[in-house]
Amino acid sequence: MAFSKIIVASLPLVALFLAGCGSTSEEQASTSESNSTDSTSSNSTDSTSSSGTTLSDDAVAKLVTWPDWNALPDECAYIGMDDIGKEVPLSCCTSTNASAGTISPIYNGTSYDCFAVDLGDVYAKDFFGCVDKKPTIAEGCVPTQTPAFEPLTGANETAWPNPDLTAAEFYSQGDVDSCNCGYQKYSQVTSMAGFEGGFPSVYKGPGCFVALNYLHMYVPFMGMNASTAKSTLEAYSYNFAFFAHIEGSCQ
Repeated sequence: MAFSKIIVASLPLVALFLAGCGSTSEEQASTSESNSTDSTSSNSTDSTSSSGTTLSDDAVAKLVTWPDWNALPDECAYIGMDDIGKEVPLSCCTSTNASAGTISPIYNGTSYDCFAVDLGDVYAKDFFGCVDKKPTIAEGCVPTQTPAFEPLTGANETAWPNPDLTAAEFYSQGDVDSCNCGYQKYSQVTSMAGFEGGFPSVYKGPGCFVALNYLHMYVPFMGMNASTAKSTLEAYSYNFAFFAHIEGSCQ
């Protein structure tokens, strides 16, 4: 596949989000009327399977996009491989220089622990629930299937993110591990020093956290070093920075 096609195909991969991970607008974050953002109270009954606690009625998960990582204020300027999951000041998630989209675990009237996140015209999978009694977003939750999904480089049924919102693999009850979050099943990630258990793309709130960005994906899945990935993405103006904003609590 030509590189230009690969990089265009990868553009929606991390909206973290989910998020590695979310949307750049509220419109992208909502997949349908039944998948509305006003869903946290419904989620509170279904997020108990893995943790024994429930999300509060005011629990909200948002994926925040800054259009240029070079324009981040110093307190938010964390885009490197070792920065995934770092808690940063709340201003990094609430600044008027960024846009935010709320993610919803509701699909066709049912609330899921792990669910599709709309990235425009393709979908990834995130977790939103309670972990260690804290409201938590996890990104990079890639379902297992045969043939396997291939992040960035796959096509058709192996494409990840995937264009099929209705695919059963997108919706499951479970936890961060059972939903395979953090790309934990991919040797391209787990063979990297410090990431043997997958990316630490599990954000325990409330608060604002560094989410997966394109650099984080290009290093393992395109085989680039961080410096090359950064300059390449900047050349194509894909130097977005993403943050996960979590509000509420677990009861």
